[in-house]
Amino acid sequence: MTIRELARLTGLSYATVSRALNDNPNVADGTKARIKKIALDAGYQINAGAKSLATGIHMTVGVLYPYRRLRAVESVYTVRLMHMISDELAQRGFDSLIHGYDTVGEDVSELTRLVRQKKVDGLILIGYEVTEEAVREAARYTDRIILINPARAPWIERYDYILIDHFHGGVLAANALISRGRRRLVTVAEDSLQFEVRIQGFQSMMRSKRELSYAKLTLASGSYDDAYRLGSERFAELCEADGLFVQSDNCAFGVMNALADRGVSVPDSLAIVGYDDVDWCTYSRPTLSTIHQPKTDIAVISAEAMTSWVLGKYREPLREVLKPTFVKRGSC
Repeated sequence: MTIRELARLTGLSYATVSRALNDNPNVADGTKARIKKIALDAGYQINAGAKSLATGIHMTVGVLYPYRRLRAVESVYTVRLMHMISDELAQRGFDSLIHGYDTVGEDVSELTRLVRQKKVDGLILIGYEVTEEAVREAARYTDRIILINPARAPWIERYDYILIDHFHGGVLAANALISRGRRRLVTVAEDSLQFEVRIQGFQSMMRSKRELSYAKLTLASGSYDDAYRLGSERFAELCEADGLFVQSDNCAFGVMNALADRGVSVPDSLAIVGYDDVDWCTYSRPTLSTIHQPKTDIAVISAEAMTSWVLGKYREPLREVLKPTFVKRGSC
């Protein structure tokens, strides 16, 4: 079926049908919906290549993540978030290209390649590690950039972003442990600015409660194996605590299993709170209490903002700050 035959079916002009199929904002939403339904029922397929040539729109968004930190198990949260964003883009008629970017070296070519080669209409960049220099380089090729969970810094105000209030997440973790009568508290985290913000929130609850004691243990990395090793090597110190805040769920599993293998009862002897709320939290024994990062909100807001931007619809600049929430399960 050709677009002219489709126009005859709808009783509308070729130009109107063409604009509707290309999501032209000058066509009313109700008219677009009616034309698209008739096209779907008639088995009409849009030629993506022709549409791209005609409009300059590829209907594709690059979703990029920091591959130097993306390990198979430890970044379950990041992987899940990427797929949720991809699903939300698909619901709006957009494809996604998921790719990694370098967070260690000076080479930012992978960050910009998709837009330099005109494969995508915009970039959604995930990660605390993305730098001002890298984003500035990407902005040479596209102004459509959304940052997901960047580090708070003055330079991000030049771009669209979705922030997570990790300080508040740390406060929630402390409140969860303190409200359950825990007084000897320990945090376990990598040496990273992102985790330091969570610890600052956690420590803010210590200042008004003199009966509390607090210690910090530092992980070599965010891997399950390193967390399990810390649980074994620092076993005596951990056993002096009665409340533990581990800065990612994956590491919480490692520490919790190391303690369980040595006979420590969770939460009776030691309550544990993780961070992220990955799906596996419900599979552990006990199930893991954790700080939930709002993945669904991030995916919906970023996909809607990007697709509206690409299609030329009016939208406010995206300056969103989302708060995490505490999810109570068996470990605390």
